Amino acid sequence: MQIYSDIIESFPQELQLPMLKLMDRLREETLDTVKRSDFEGLKGVVTALAEHVSHLALAQKELAEAQKKTEEALRTVIKEQKKIRKDFGGLSDSIGYTLEDRAIRCLPNILQKDFGLKIEVLDRRFIEYPDGGDDEINIYGEGLLKEEKVYVIGESKPQLGRKDVDSFCKFLVRVSNYLRAKIIPILVTHSVRPQVERYAKEKIEGLRIYMSFQLV
Repeated sequence: MQIYSDIIESFPQELQLPMLKLMDRLREETLDTVKRSDFEGLKGVVTALAEHVSHLALAQKELAEAQKKTEEALRTVIKEQKKIRKDFGGLSDSIGYTLEDRAIRCLPNILQKDFGLKIEVLDRRFIEYPDGGDDEINIYGEGLLKEEKVYVIGESKPQLGRKDVDSFCKFLVRVSNYLRAKIIPILVTHSVRPQVERYAKEKIEGLRIYMSFQLV
């Protein structure tokens, strides 16, 4: 501004005021031009930003819809899995009960032949413990072995595994502590691997394993 003032003062007196007004006018127009330019640039940025936000909103909506469809599909799969598990469990129970029924029907003769055990009772039943708990015994028997009262405690498993053996072992401890008498433990199965059979007989003293084809 000082340079402009020096220049204007060098003009004749009668021209200084008009020149000053001209300079002010030019300065205002320059400032207005800059402001408009800035505004146009800013408007362009805002427009681009609005479009970007719009695209993000659309993408988010599509993502939410896709997630919703995925969740619905997942719920359907889980529902089907539960149904399959239930159906499989029912089939497994049916096979197990069929095997138990055969065992209950055929074991008296087999045990008489193998042990000289005279069976008086052989069925499926629950026993109740003093603490209010209970256990279902798949194969429960009472009999006489050389005039001694003994119990037959057994389970049937379509395919016998180590976990079944471990579970049966714990089960026998509970039942033995309750009955406080000689127990003949029996497992009946369609199939058992040799190593599992050895494991079972090492773990459970006096265990007899009968295959389904022996139940005749």
